[in-house]
Amino acid sequence: MASTSVIDDAPLKPFHRKVRWQCAGGTFLDGYLISSMAVALPGASVALQLGTIELSLLAVSALVGIFFGSLLCGALSDRIGRHKLFLIDLVSFAVFSAMSLFAEQAWQLILLRLLVGVAIGADYPLAMTMVTEWLPTRHRAAGIGVLVMSWFGGAAAANIIGFLIIAAFGEQAWAWVLASATVPAAITILLRIGMPESPRWLISKGRTDEALAIMRSVFGPKTTLDGLQPARAEQANRRQFRTLLRPPYLKRTLFASGPYTAQTTAFFVVLTFEPTILHAFGFDHGNVSYLGAALTSLLFLIGCIPVLRWAETRGRRTLYIGSFALMCLPLLVLGVFPITSAAVVIACFSAYALVSGPTNVLSWSYPNELFPTHLRATGVGFATAMTRIGAAAGTFLLPILLEQIGTGPTMLVGLAVVASGLLMCVLWAPETSGKSLDETSSLMSPALPEPEAKSAD
Repeated sequence: MASTSVIDDAPLKPFHRKVRWQCAGGTFLDGYLISSMAVALPGASVALQLGTIELSLLAVSALVGIFFGSLLCGALSDRIGRHKLFLIDLVSFAVFSAMSLFAEQAWQLILLRLLVGVAIGADYPLAMTMVTEWLPTRHRAAGIGVLVMSWFGGAAAANIIGFLIIAAFGEQAWAWVLASATVPAAITILLRIGMPESPRWLISKGRTDEALAIMRSVFGPKTTLDGLQPARAEQANRRQFRTLLRPPYLKRTLFASGPYTAQTTAFFVVLTFEPTILHAFGFDHGNVSYLGAALTSLLFLIGCIPVLRWAETRGRRTLYIGSFALMCLPLLVLGVFPITSAAVVIACFSAYALVSGPTNVLSWSYPNELFPTHLRATGVGFATAMTRIGAAAGTFLLPILLEQIGTGPTMLVGLAVVASGLLMCVLWAPETSGKSLDETSSLMSPALPEPEAKSAD
């Protein structure tokens, strides 16, 4: 019998829309963070006299920070709550971004980007779990989709604003490009003031009176907690990471992390052809290249739009498998025919960006649906951390592969990565559309068969 609750069955209210945008600000800042560094790097390289090692450290510092931020703060928020960290992380992000204006040596900037990465990495599991735990069942995937689209929106915005700053003041204004992130951070902080704690998390901690008070402030004085009571009291004092890597959660952890990491790694492989796209449209020279990068980000954003509806009407599993399968085709063409016309490259790149929309959205949605409340942020944080390994691999290994084996074989490596994600989806992807979080995250749910739990040793 389907589990129901006020949250799961509620109509979409202004409160839900506010939660969605409060959380989307964090992913917007992540896209902004990554792209603003690409814009600022040429000027910073000259001003700080960066060597090869320093350039590499600067390029990867934010990714390393996101890895540790998402891994550690996801588990922390499952222990102390979502709300306490929800403002602290963005205040830290804003402060460290503003301090870029005062960086005079390479190590200072590298450290600041690392700390900024930790702050935004902390926001990943917080934002996604808050959207998942507050939005009604039929709007849950669309809510996560908005977060994904915000990432690409942030990447596009950073390139456009970076273009304007560099055009007006020259590359010596690189620090202002990095510090400009404080503006959207401040806006998001203001939006988040007054955001309530997740009732699901409060209930998982036995704080039902607080949960009921919050629920009644949102849904009315007659609201009850029916349908939100935990099916069984597991709990929260377990070591979260150890729990994730043991049955009955191990398969969920592998599925939440594996396709997500494959999608992220392949994204960097496909970006190999971005210069060809930009050259074809005349966006490959000087400061104008940042506008071209903004256009490619918007192309990926467009691919996510239909998923906001399809995730509920066509099913998660079908979309996830179909998207991964279609992503293989452009990589196969580019792998077999790497030396081809610009028109073919543009067609393949555009096709990949558009058909990857479901994968981009569902890679974020599934981890939030498959773990129970007391492990949700830990599981999401772990999955996000694994994707940073994929991003780092794409950043560092791609130039090496291009030099050693060439463009075609590199695309075939990308094809193998996507195919691995497809295989995991075929084997493990559950159908979670139309199901409450109690159903999707329950150990007894038939949606994702688990191996038989072993006795504790």
